Amino acid sequence: MQSHCFKQTGQGTAGGLYTIVGAAGAPLKEKENMEMNEKLDRLDSLYASRNLQEAEKELLSWISEAETRGNPGEQLTLYNELEGLYRVTGRAPEASEVSKKALKLIETMGLSGTVHHATTLLNAATAHRAAGFLSEALSLYRQAQNVYESLKNEPNILYYMAALSNNVAQVYQELGQYDDAEPHLLKALSIIKTVPGAESEESTTHTNLSLLYYKMGKLSEAACEIEKALIYYRTPEGAKDNHLSSALSAAGTIAAGLGNTQKAREYFAGALEVSERVFGDTPETRMIRKNLESLDQI
Repeated sequence: MQSHCFKQTGQGTAGGLYTIVGAAGAPLKEKENMEMNEKLDRLDSLYASRNLQEAEKELLSWISEAETRGNPGEQLTLYNELEGLYRVTGRAPEASEVSKKALKLIETMGLSGTVHHATTLLNAATAHRAAGFLSEALSLYRQAQNVYESLKNEPNILYYMAALSNNVAQVYQELGQYDDAEPHLLKALSIIKTVPGAESEESTTHTNLSLLYYKMGKLSEAACEIEKALIYYRTPEGAKDNHLSSALSAAGTIAAGLGNTQKAREYFAGALEVSERVFGDTPETRMIRKNLESLDQI
């Protein structure tokens, strides 16, 4: 059966691999760190209950308070949180603007060349990619890579390097340079497999590989990769992962390409349910709905 083209979501895939917040925040004093941890716990609770509007309201309030007190370290952490929230809810231009503020703070605080700088660059690049500023995104990713490579002995560098490779691959895909994207995704996968407790990120990378192979016309490889991703999402932990909708959407696309319309419909329906519940009526949610509706025309 002829392969059908479905548009893909960037929701929940690091449009790549995960927005990184912890290392992007500047070092805080002990009391400030405890207060920040309480704020981040509060956000986790709001995310878990899918109350994203309240999360945004709280973040904007905390940022205003930090600006009033002149606390750049707190501002930086909160900016990175807000950037991630805007990006996964389909507000990429706003995420890009917030990331610029975060990078300006890095310079003001004298943190250039640190892991905080590299991770803020990575998040900024991902925001720019989501907003469609692909050349700017590649430039920011290269800057992040240069900093990370100078910090090879720092904790968690492998995790960040995997995120970087994954996201660079997404830019090349959006430029239609699939052969350039593949080695970056394979590199990301080889790295993340060595990181303990990174099952979610490994599964995200398998999802991204599956979509790349689909675009390259390698449907058997695509099916193999998405099945590897779905193994994790069938676990209790994976079922609660915010990347689930993207994986199910990818599975729907590949099933349709293989001619299994009924299976594709099941995957898209599952993706739509998760996306509506977790993210609300975002552009990505509407895209999944459109893909599901298009199956009725086959």
